[in-house]
Amino acid sequence: MNTIRNRILAALTATAMIPLVVLYFTTDSMIRSSVLKTESEKLEKINGQLATHVKTLMQSYEHDLKALQTDPVLIDCAASAEMRLLQMHRLVDIYEFFSDISLYDSEGYLIESTVEDHPAYRESSIWFTEAIEKNQTTISRPQLVIGSNELNLSVYLPVTECDGESISVLRARLTFDRISRLIQSLAPGESGEFILIDQWGGVLSANSKDELLEPLDPSRNLEQWTSNSLEEYVASGGEKYMVSVKMIEAHETRINQPWGLVALQPMEEIDALIGQAHHILRITTLITLIGAALIGIVLSNRFSRPLVNLSNTAKNVAKGALDMRAEAVGSVEMIELSNSFNRMVSDLREYQQGLENLVETRTHSLHQSQKEHEKTSAHLQAALEGSNNGFLVEDFGGQIVAVNQRFLDIFGFDREKIAGRGIDEVIDEMLKKALSQDDTEEVRKAIKNPEGMVHKEIIFETHERCYLDIHSAPIRNKSEEIIGRVWTLRDNTENRQLEESLRQSQKMEAIGQLAGGVAHDFNNLLTGILGNLSLIEVEGGPDQVERNQKLLRRAIGASDRAVELVKSLLGFSRRSHMDLRPCDSNDVLSEVQGLLVATIDPSIRVEVELEEAPWGLMADSNRLSQVIMNMAVNAKDAINKQRDGVITLQSKNRTLTENEARQITGLSAGDYICLSVADNGSGIPEHLKDRIFEPFFTTKEQGRGTGLGLATSFGIVKQLGGSIHVESVPGEGTRFDVFLPRNIHAESQPIAREPVVEVPKSETREYTVLVVDDEDLVRRVGVSLLKKQGFKTLTASSGEEALEVIEKHEKEIDLIILDLTMPGLSGAETFWEIRARFDYLPVVICSGYLVDIKELETESGSCPDAFVQKPYQIETMSKTIDKIVKSRDSEAA
Repeated sequence: MNTIRNRILAALTATAMIPLVVLYFTTDSMIRSSVLKTESEKLEKINGQLATHVKTLMQSYEHDLKALQTDPVLIDCAASAEMRLLQMHRLVDIYEFFSDISLYDSEGYLIESTVEDHPAYRESSIWFTEAIEKNQTTISRPQLVIGSNELNLSVYLPVTECDGESISVLRARLTFDRISRLIQSLAPGESGEFILIDQWGGVLSANSKDELLEPLDPSRNLEQWTSNSLEEYVASGGEKYMVSVKMIEAHETRINQPWGLVALQPMEEIDALIGQAHHILRITTLITLIGAALIGIVLSNRFSRPLVNLSNTAKNVAKGALDMRAEAVGSVEMIELSNSFNRMVSDLREYQQGLENLVETRTHSLHQSQKEHEKTSAHLQAALEGSNNGFLVEDFGGQIVAVNQRFLDIFGFDREKIAGRGIDEVIDEMLKKALSQDDTEEVRKAIKNPEGMVHKEIIFETHERCYLDIHSAPIRNKSEEIIGRVWTLRDNTENRQLEESLRQSQKMEAIGQLAGGVAHDFNNLLTGILGNLSLIEVEGGPDQVERNQKLLRRAIGASDRAVELVKSLLGFSRRSHMDLRPCDSNDVLSEVQGLLVATIDPSIRVEVELEEAPWGLMADSNRLSQVIMNMAVNAKDAINKQRDGVITLQSKNRTLTENEARQITGLSAGDYICLSVADNGSGIPEHLKDRIFEPFFTTKEQGRGTGLGLATSFGIVKQLGGSIHVESVPGEGTRFDVFLPRNIHAESQPIAREPVVEVPKSETREYTVLVVDDEDLVRRVGVSLLKKQGFKTLTASSGEEALEVIEKHEKEIDLIILDLTMPGLSGAETFWEIRARFDYLPVVICSGYLVDIKELETESGSCPDAFVQKPYQIETMSKTIDKIVKSRDSEAA
């Protein structure tokens, strides 16, 4: 009997050790099973009852929801917004479950709400969309209330308006607080907890509100929690719990989503109960063991020594001494046990070594990842700081997370002061420096709209005026969710300054070219005038009357050409007076056709294609005829050496689309009268097309053109609110299209015709005319010419003197000729005084400038009776005076 079994059997049989050991372990197992069963049944029962209460409470929610759905005011499409808001407030007061009720339109914009600080200015959730698209009530899953740690459920109730098409949506938020209080009012054991979770395992109710909607266990969802309704659970912190899970089905939650009620009772409490029973068992066993020990003490001294050694070794191993090994001595069983123990310790050592290596590897990888992240962040920050543009990045909550120095320098912000501030405050402070607050509206709207885009150039007044191109766009993650916004500022100041310098240079170049052309033409004209007058002076005499008259006619002719040159220049500068009247475009083209047929080579055909019913047009028909004639003369010159030449004049009603209008400079979409002049001549070379409207630019030989025809035409058309479009193919011909805006009022008014005034002979005139001009020479010449025509005259050299003369000779004066440009009291101010004090006296404005009568009327509050431009022909002035005075006399009669 050399085996350990025989030796122990013999010893324990003698001392009753075997029954005692069996009884101890059996009783221990029964005690543990009994306590676990009792506590688990108790936990299961409490959890089931609590789940029933939750179902009942959700049923109460459903009853309140039905009350909302059937409320006659809320579902009445004819109810006003005020009635619905009043009813919404009343329902919130009656039903404690409703935290608030809000009304949205079909686009998701908030109309009314029972709370002023409603978080959703625009509703765009999937439940709102489903309510609109399916026209049925939807209920959201539990959500956190923004700004607090409270949960609620949102109910979306579509309401069809009276038109039967548009739909508004009522959103009622049901507080989750009552369910939370119910669950938190009970606790399994002394320190246990009931936790309500959703289908994804997120916490809906717990003692700590910071855990709401966080996963109770990231590795488990509701299905995994309920796969075993009663189990032992080990938390992430190592705490052990007895778990009971009750499923609340989707139809029982009333939101089409299942919940789970998880009951957690610490195993420490259960182990404490088991420990109490074990304590009693140990005392009983100890008493028995003492008796058994006394009996077997002698035998155990011999046979238990290897076990003692093994036990000591096991204790040292338990303390971490994995290098220790048990001595293999004693019986065969003891030797096998020692060897098995030693192998187990060796395996444990290898496992520990592998675990340490794994931890070391994972730690190294973590450090490497952190270094890479820091490196990437450093590169990104360096890129931001190295950019010449300003960058600012905000998170979803509107807090600034990154900003580069360029952004701070532009607006003089301090990095420490800007840290932790909201984007609303920073952008608002930035936009206060904008010169025009109207330009900032697009930026302010983007702050309130998470998906809004911004691309706007705004002028700011910082330490100096700067042009900033502001771009902003939302930042999205891989799931296309908005997680922030990036703002980019690009300084366009230097580009704008370069553009302004270029424009100024181009203006100066044009002015130089204009001045050179004017000087050249005026020198030629003055040479003719002065030369002829000099000949009269040098060779004058009684016998040279006929020759002197011829020289005078030449001087007058040169003067007339100088006058026309001035008119062209004023037309080019767009300062010419326009006599705007209802105008028939067909009459203009027919008149030009008649002039062309009578003056150009008969081999050139002039064809006309007229619109049957042309749209109305407000224009100066004489100036418009000048435009068409200028283009027609150019067309004649282009085909002068070509056989079978054709000039086509065309009028057509045109409605331009956005795309068509963009191809024509200065036009927008709308209705236009298009007057076209086309020829089959030599065409315009491509490299000259951009210069044809420049003043004094001409391709004609010396003496055949001034280069002001097309420039003047361009100025007249621009003054009429239109534009000129040119199409030309060298060798095939050219087409000029003059677009003039349609005028609806002109279509309802008759075409005005110039009245014919009979001019009486000089001897029948007995009118007294007051000539007001600060230039003595002009005044004396005017008086002399008027006297030659039979008029009586009075003179004044200033506005003040004119008013004194009028007061003295008020009853004698029939008409006043008034110069506008005078020192002291200006012509316009003098005219205003005359109208205020002597409104019955007719006034003729006479000026070297082409005066805008409407502008003068706006400034002075009254319109003069006529306008005559200097230098004037005496016949023109006589006709004007006779026409005005006779008209006044006929009205008085």
